[in-house]
Amino acid sequence: MDEQLERLIRLNLVGCIRDIITDFLTQVLQHTFNQLEIYEGLHLGCLVESSITVPTIFSGRLTMALQLCFQGAIRATDFGKLSTECIHNLFFTTEP
Repeated sequence: MDEQLERLIRLNLVGCIRDIITDFLTQVLQHTFNQLEIYEGLHLGCLVESSITVPTIFSGRLTMALQLCFQGAIRATDFGKLSTECIHNLFFTTEP
């Protein structure tokens, strides 16, 4: 995996691993929004709460990196609310 990532960076296809995670989360959020829009009548004005479960071994640094990826995904999809680069109603919990 590291060799593939280094190759993508060398080819200027990605800047870092966070770009890949943000792109993945963008697709997940867009799909989630589309499904909620179709089946539950969700629209951009609706209040959204998200709860993300992370492994207990995740450090604060990793959790913060994941939060930055979610910020980028929310910015790209408008699925959620950002203000001054903080995500509203996003909660991180650890696995039991």
